[in-house]
Amino acid sequence: MWSAGRLFRLVADVASIRAYRRGMSLPPAGWYNDPELVDTRRYWDGEAWTDHRVETPGAGRQQGPRRPCPYCATQMPLSASRCPACSGQLFYCHKDQEWVGAHHRQKWVGVARGGTLTQSRCMKCSKVVAGPRF
Repeated sequence: MWSAGRLFRLVADVASIRAYRRGMSLPPAGWYNDPELVDTRRYWDGEAWTDHRVETPGAGRQQGPRRPCPYCATQMPLSASRCPACSGQLFYCHKDQEWVGAHHRQKWVGVARGGTLTQSRCMKCSKVVAGPRF
């Protein structure tokens, strides 16, 4: 079974090989924001991510605006579309004019139409925010 970190490194390595073949230059070696963890920096050796990580200095003091996650109630950054704690995805509800959590429902529509379709409904008003309307 693939872990998330191992899969991420594999995808990053494949992307760096493709970029090298196309003649694109990769970012220089150095410390960059970690794409996997919040408030963490990770070392890029010029070709791939390494396992060396450090916490961002002063990250706990300068968090910026935050809001509670609708799924697990932990505080998350206002600009995030997924909760870093539970990975719950937020959807924009046009009726409530805000980003909300959603309930998901699947329906069998037949093999010719794609098998199962997933519909997402707002947790506040039950309006469809993503997927087909069935």
